[in-house]
Amino acid sequence: MRITSLLLAAIFALGVVVFCSSLSFAATDGVYTLAETTADWDGTDANRLKTPTADYDHTYGDEASLAFTLPWNFIFYGQSYSRINVDTNGNIWFTATDSASSFSLASAGRGPVIAAWNDDLSSNYYGGAFVQHKTNPERVVIQWKTESYTVEGEHRVNDLEEVLFQSGSIRFDYKTFDTTNGNDSGSGISKDDGTHFLNLTTDPQCGNAYTLAGRSFLFTTTLPSFTITSAADSNGSVSPAGAITVTAGSNQTYTITPNAGFKVSTLVVDGTMLPGATSYTFSNIMSDHYINAYFAPITFTVSGAAGPNGAISPVGATSVTGGSNQTYTITPNAGYMVSILVVDGALLPGATSYTFTNVSADHYINAYFAPITFTINGAAGPNGAISPAGATTVPGGSNQIYTITPNAGFAVAVLVVDGTQLPEATSYTFTNVTADHYINAYFAPITFTITGAAGPNGIISPTGATTVPGGDNQTYTITPNGGFTVAALVVDGTLLPGAASYTITNVSADHYINAYFGP
Repeated sequence: MRITSLLLAAIFALGVVVFCSSLSFAATDGVYTLAETTADWDGTDANRLKTPTADYDHTYGDEASLAFTLPWNFIFYGQSYSRINVDTNGNIWFTATDSASSFSLASAGRGPVIAAWNDDLSSNYYGGAFVQHKTNPERVVIQWKTESYTVEGEHRVNDLEEVLFQSGSIRFDYKTFDTTNGNDSGSGISKDDGTHFLNLTTDPQCGNAYTLAGRSFLFTTTLPSFTITSAADSNGSVSPAGAITVTAGSNQTYTITPNAGFKVSTLVVDGTMLPGATSYTFSNIMSDHYINAYFAPITFTVSGAAGPNGAISPVGATSVTGGSNQTYTITPNAGYMVSILVVDGALLPGATSYTFTNVSADHYINAYFAPITFTINGAAGPNGAISPAGATTVPGGSNQIYTITPNAGFAVAVLVVDGTQLPEATSYTFTNVTADHYINAYFAPITFTITGAAGPNGIISPTGATTVPGGDNQTYTITPNGGFTVAALVVDGTLLPGAASYTITNVSADHYINAYFGP
């Protein structure tokens, strides 16, 4: 029986029933177009014993089903799906999670469906439903090796498959059938809204699916497209830039590249603020989107600290823009100097300034101080001592006292300080020392004066004033004239008997001696 074009158009208005005994036809429900295509066959491993993986799975039995996660999102009647439910009755369901058979294709009441053979099928005794992901081109093959329920157990196997392409196309391949009395409630695709469906096999127009052995049918659609718009501020770029068109269900990756010295600070995706990242992917795209990238200078933290007796500036944590320089000024307190700098663990000589150049990492700098010291050299000539003697280290700003001690019988004759001759003294103090110095002490014997005198009629020797070193002895000889004798000696006011000789021992003061004579 043939259907006129007028009647066919009327049927298409409510969904499409295809007169599929023709080898050349085309039909559409406004979303998909159905046409017979060159006979094809992909097949699967179809092995019940093979271990399931992300790319292969299987089930078998009566009214069994399995959930399979797709390697990409599949767009079916404008909706994106990441998982399908495959039952042993020759169907793929997108929202239902169990099996069904012999349902109304236009209005199954179970959500969208792809039905290769809408009959009560069974793989209790043989075969099963097998799902396998294949590439070049990207596709998922769903194969049924099954018996119809009416001949279950008779090993009358039927082999058919559905192929889902990433592009959104669907292909039915009918390989072989060994069933002669199966049923078909309408095989094809359906949105399950009573309007959008393409029915490949509906009695009495086309008969049952098992009459289509060796034939393939292709359902094609034009996937919707969406626009993604990207933008970046002046301190970086985003790629691809501007507005691009992407196909529904696809993914689109953006690469965000900051300029030198900058980082991605924030991404704003469809009005939502996200942390900065150098890559962002829109997955399973089903609407327009936008992405804006914002950048900020890369900053690093440099921490400065100073020990006692000085300061560092800036002190504490300083935020430094990447690629720039940061200078530190180190100031010791009065009387102190910078002894050591420790920069990132490295010991450096003391300095009053340090610069981190082209900063590209966090750093730290610690400054340590020590008293400023000067050297004073003390020396003494013969016959005395100075303390401290030799080189003495003196902190800057402090005082240093020197004690000068002459030997017995000697006195400090002169001090020479930094080349200047000073009066004798037994102590000298350098105050508020700010430079190196020296001090030399010189000594001279201590002397006393002994004065000898004689009255008439004799002499004393030595006579007059005699200089005598301290500690020495001084002997006097008294000689009377002829006919006279030494009548008396007066020593330091003391009247002594006359004598021809007198010794003042261990002289430690001035003395005098007078000699007197008598007949």
